Amino acid sequence: MFKDLLPICLCAILICAVSCTENTVNIHSYILRNRVVVLDRVLMKKALYVSFSFAKSMGKPQRVSVYGSLLNGDQVVCETSVKALSGNSGNLVFDLPYQIPEGPYKIKIDTFAEEGKLVATGFVVVDRSDLKWISDSKGKNPPSVFEEIPAPRETEAVRPTKQDQSIGYLLFSRSPLEYLFPESRPHKSELIDHLAIQVVRNEFEPITFSLYPLRNLGMVKISITDLVGAEASISRDKIEVGHVEMVKETIGLPEGRIQNLPTLIRAGNQVSTKAGQCQRFWLTIRIDDNVLPGVYKGKITLSPQSGLETSLPIQVTVMPISLEDIPGIDYFMLMTYEFTELTMPWSMEEREKIYQSACAILKDYKEHGITTLCLHSPFVLITKEDGTPNLEDIFAALRATKEIGFKGRLIWYMGHLIQTSKPKHPGNIKGFEEGIHLPRLKYIVETVSQYAKEHGCPEVIFLPIDEPGDSSQDIQNKRQALTPLLLKTIKDLGARTMLTSDDYKQFKPVDYLCSGEMNKEDLNAAHQDGAIYWLFENDVTTRCLNPAYARYIYGYYTWKNHVDGMSSWTFQNTQNARGLPGQADVYGGDIYLAYPDPKDPMATLKWEAIREGIDDHKLVYQLVKRVQKLKQMGIQTSKYEDFLLGIRKREGTPGCLKGEEGTLNPIFFKENRDHLISMILDAQTRLDQHTGKSMRSRKETTTFIRS
Repeated sequence: MFKDLLPICLCAILICAVSCTENTVNIHSYILRNRVVVLDRVLMKKALYVSFSFAKSMGKPQRVSVYGSLLNGDQVVCETSVKALSGNSGNLVFDLPYQIPEGPYKIKIDTFAEEGKLVATGFVVVDRSDLKWISDSKGKNPPSVFEEIPAPRETEAVRPTKQDQSIGYLLFSRSPLEYLFPESRPHKSELIDHLAIQVVRNEFEPITFSLYPLRNLGMVKISITDLVGAEASISRDKIEVGHVEMVKETIGLPEGRIQNLPTLIRAGNQVSTKAGQCQRFWLTIRIDDNVLPGVYKGKITLSPQSGLETSLPIQVTVMPISLEDIPGIDYFMLMTYEFTELTMPWSMEEREKIYQSACAILKDYKEHGITTLCLHSPFVLITKEDGTPNLEDIFAALRATKEIGFKGRLIWYMGHLIQTSKPKHPGNIKGFEEGIHLPRLKYIVETVSQYAKEHGCPEVIFLPIDEPGDSSQDIQNKRQALTPLLLKTIKDLGARTMLTSDDYKQFKPVDYLCSGEMNKEDLNAAHQDGAIYWLFENDVTTRCLNPAYARYIYGYYTWKNHVDGMSSWTFQNTQNARGLPGQADVYGGDIYLAYPDPKDPMATLKWEAIREGIDDHKLVYQLVKRVQKLKQMGIQTSKYEDFLLGIRKREGTPGCLKGEEGTLNPIFFKENRDHLISMILDAQTRLDQHTGKSMRSRKETTTFIRS
């Protein structure tokens, strides 16, 4: 009988050796996200973020190595690991190609002690359809086919003359704040035989015109001469030539709808055209601070493959005004992803390309009036071999910030690294362990602050948690309750803090508050406490297609409300993309104020409108400075103040969606800019009469006082 029981006993002993003493790995979530990476080309990748914990505590002294495998059927798709993990939970990141097969997936995690002994294991089998971009997604399946919204059609408003027919096309110009579709048609008032713009120094200004082909013209090439003035010239190298292309857009549209939107500005001096389809050209002129005021003339030549060549005279009048950043005002894009890929497993050569692509975006920020950076960490903590945080992304960002010349602070959102993000994201609050993540927070703040100091980089402002006051994105108010401790921990280390919250009083003291709602009481309270009050206006990026709306928010709205800065989430959602940029090949909305490209980011009409809005604010600042000086001299300033008051009291906004003008239409922005410049020149003339200084060489150094 014993002989009969022996095999059973040996089997039981073997099972116990494997399972009775073994811990279990519980897999809590698996979030699949698309990544857009710029190398020599725009590359699509995926990342699978897997959160896990151990059923039984590993014990504080214990450090383990965690190995993950992702299998599709019997095929290993990807393997990954985390070394020297301490604590009872963690995250794995699987670096995946963009196209992965359908079918069931097995996520398997094995955990080993330092001596190589298997101490915990676990797995879960999920279908490809269960791998979604947010945790616990219970929404309905998205539509597989999009319905395209047709472009607005315009009736023929101009009857071409015989000369027009002979040339083969009409030339016209429409406001840069309006979209021009292939189906658009020129109005009589828009026809042009020359171009003329008024610019100031230290600005980039668009020069746009459009072609309406009356027959097939084939490829159309444009060229431009230097602009020559009485005493100087502006090189054609200061004028970037581009044309507007269509992209598929879902923002601001009903669910399941897309529209081909003419918004992407691609650099290049030639484009293919079709009969009856309008084509817009977009030139951007850079006026440096050392350009002499005056009138500069040149010409643009259009050379169609089939049709007559045309010369279009251009006149640029440079006014004796120099724009400058406004002291105490910050403009930034909220939580951007330029450097996060540097923590992923790329080669040194690829990492350098990613870094250079990020630097190109930072330069573009600077040229669009952005004064401050607000960067996003990776979605989960990536560690080095010794278990310490991999901080190469923020270190690289600090080096780039210094190299490109950003003088102010750098804001860093790093809540995912300490498990304080919203529950639907990787690195979320469900995995927070105070004994693990508070010491990690201290290490990160101390290490990053020290790096910035030692390398002469801008100060880092730490944003440890996003919108903690939003109870709908919390678990039993855990994030809200934790926030004061996070702020105090950072403050005790001598660093400064920022929060995104609509309620300043709820979490004060905080050094920088970025609110999604304008609240004058909170603004005043923040200023009384010496804190900075910013706004984030996400309708600009996530809902509103109208470029005029973006210009208003970043210009007159920011000035009228006395806030310390304006931002929007985000510039490019490249670490959480729905699909290929500009293709709308996957359900959902993507945000691209500029589209990724290996050379430089390709702007959109909305991104250019944001720059124009910031310039509106800068022009107001130039007038306010002169008004303050005139007051100090006892000179009457009522007409300037009445003009500014008229802008401040003007009610309404541009419409949010394209085609909705609201009370502030493109004509308003053009006329108001011209009036502002006229007022500045008039005020400067009065100052010069009392000081004897010349506007041609004058440099402004007065400190800004709010009006």
